[in-house]
Parts: sequence; C-alpha cells; structure tokens
Amino acid sequence: MSRDILGWRRLFGVMGPSTNTVVQPDYDMLRPSGVMNHYSRIFTPDSDAVSNESFRAGIAVISGNTMDAVRSVITCHLAGC
Repeated sequence: MSRDILGWRRLFGVMGPSTNTVVQPDYDMLRPSGVMNHYSRIFTPDSDAVSNESFRAGIAVISGNTMDAVRSVITCHLAGC
C-alpha cells in the first residue's frame, strides 16, 4: 500500500463526542510534520447530565454510537502507513 502524501510518517484515527469542540483542534495544533489526524465524531445529543440517571443515559448513547465512528475512521487505512 502506498503511503499517504501528507501523512508519510503516520496516520492517526481520533474519535470524540460530537459535542466536544476542543479535541480536534488540540490534536491538529500538536500534530508534527508528516502526521495526519483523521477525526471521527461520535454522535452525542446535546443534553444535560443533571443526575446520575441522565449521565448514565448519555454514556449509553455515546457507547451505542462509538462503533459507527470507528467504522468511519478505519476507512482511512490507518495501519497501512
């Protein structure tokens, strides 16, 4: 497999909740030359965790949507670099 022209050193798959606006820019600012971050968002409804029950419900939604984000990011062939 040929190497990625911009990610010639390494390709990273990064996943985070869709409500998190900090992870992707942080990874991009820390990225050295030759490394590419391929970000996939885990769909997360914007809800308040005001009780243990609502927090657990939010975690369950994130858990249920994580594999969709994984399937999306692995199409970049991360291990092939």
